[in-house]
Amino acid sequence: MNNERSCDKLLVKNNSRKHFVVFCALIEAKGTDIKMIKEELLITHHGRTLHGYFFKPEEKGCFPLVIMSHGYNGCKDDFEKTAKYLADAKIASVACTFCGGSTRDESGFPTTQMTLFTEKEDLMAILESMEQRPNINKKQIFLFFTAFEKVTAKAIKKKRHSASCFSDKQTT
Repeated sequence: MNNERSCDKLLVKNNSRKHFVVFCALIEAKGTDIKMIKEELLITHHGRTLHGYFFKPEEKGCFPLVIMSHGYNGCKDDFEKTAKYLADAKIASVACTFCGGSTRDESGFPTTQMTLFTEKEDLMAILESMEQRPNINKKQIFLFFTAFEKVTAKAIKKKRHSASCFSDKQTT
């Protein structure tokens, strides 16, 4: 996803589009000298281990969180630029590679065994892990997903009504 140009296609499901448009304007206006803390993340669940990164602003505080969900053959490394802009806006983020969801996956889980259900389990494990962090505002957790992950995100939203969803495609 080209962060600079695709953000205008994003749609916020909870009628907060104007806030996200402001964020998109920041993406186009800022340089790459944004500072953040990047933490290696391992989340073990269902006999699998997710590999990812937790990004946060340098200062101390309790931050909103964006969980970034990659598309086909994506991985945790695809979101670092977006994470910098979020950190600059005082928003934490997390990006993990779904187990078996990419040829760049480090979990050892075969891509042939990855399903919508294993992806949902991975996403729930990320959400539950992030909810345990004291520096995350549990009332401001957002899911950012691509077209395929729309189904997974809707399942998560059904289970956890507190999560709001963003997509890189228009959703209904």
